[in-house]
Amino acid sequence: PDAIICQIDQLKWGLSMGFGEVKLAEPTCNADVLGQDLIRLAMLGRKTLIETKLEASLSFQIHGINNLNIFIAKMIPETRIVAMVEVGSLTFPRSMEELHILTNRTVLKKTNENI
Repeated sequence: PDAIICQIDQLKWGLSMGFGEVKLAEPTCNADVLGQDLIRLAMLGRKTLIETKLEASLSFQIHGINNLNIFIAKMIPETRIVAMVEVGSLTFPRSMEELHILTNRTVLKKTNENI
């Protein structure tokens, strides 16, 4: 994985609680590579749940500089089956014209008036 979410106990690394994959932006979206990363995140999440006995594992996938997807993996009780669900998705603005993605016009007007 490109990133590991873990606890830190004073000066040493603790329990791994999740993972992340990051891919640079490409002229065309490479769905195969993103799919492979998603499968890798699911397998790592399952392994984490089995080894640590945590109730859930957090994973994220970043594509380019502006797309973030967040996933939660949870083991189905009485089985070794893990369900992984996308719980959030965020697209970051690439310019001032796209800033409305994260806010609304009223907030932008107030901000511009205060500058």
